[in-house]
Amino acid sequence: MKDMIERAGLKVAPVLAEFIEARALPGTGIGSQSFWEGSANIFNTFAPENRKLLVAREEMQTKLDAWHRSTHALGIQAALNVPRQRKQGSRRHQWYQSTMTLR
Repeated sequence: MKDMIERAGLKVAPVLAEFIEARALPGTGIGSQSFWEGSANIFNTFAPENRKLLVAREEMQTKLDAWHRSTHALGIQAALNVPRQRKQGSRRHQWYQSTMTLR
């Protein structure tokens, strides 16, 4: 990213810095130095955990994509028609067993 400026160790776009310092902060009682230092502290505190969560999200997305690819050929009805476990002895279980024998 070109044309970035530094604020409390953060690289920010000049338009963002100008907006924060000239329009957002005036009248709040928060100085620009305090704002940027606080923002940097928040990013430094949560960035490592955020990276881990993004990796976990990517792994879950990969599994979801694989499931969708594997069930696409079956069609949505076949993919959703996976038999669920039923409590033995229940009316649903008895009905389910009777329908399975008809297939």
